[in-house]
Amino acid sequence: MAEKAAIVEALTPSVQSHLQQYDAEIVLDVSELRVSGEWALVVAEPRRRDGVKIDGRAVFGDLWPHIGGLTVRAVMRRENGRWQLVEQRVGNTGRWYCEEPPRGFPKRNFGC
Repeated sequence: MAEKAAIVEALTPSVQSHLQQYDAEIVLDVSELRVSGEWALVVAEPRRRDGVKIDGRAVFGDLWPHIGGLTVRAVMRRENGRWQLVEQRVGNTGRWYCEEPPRGFPKRNFGC
């Protein structure tokens, strides 16, 4: 459980910045978390801590209909004992980490 908390803690600031929600704290509801060695895959839905739904149209403007939601898929790597974000994508991105994995990512260990 501590490892999940460390991964989510490392990912949250990037998601908050990406969604441009500087006025409210973001919380990630993790639906999938897989760890294999020094690599992790996270699938999560961001929401505001105060319970107010994030308005995708306010964040993405005219691109919102093409984004397909706020689902975050992120690849993380543990370096020097700390989890670091390698790459994240927001929206209906599918399993991009299988088709275009970050260098060194052991995709076979993550259902690809």
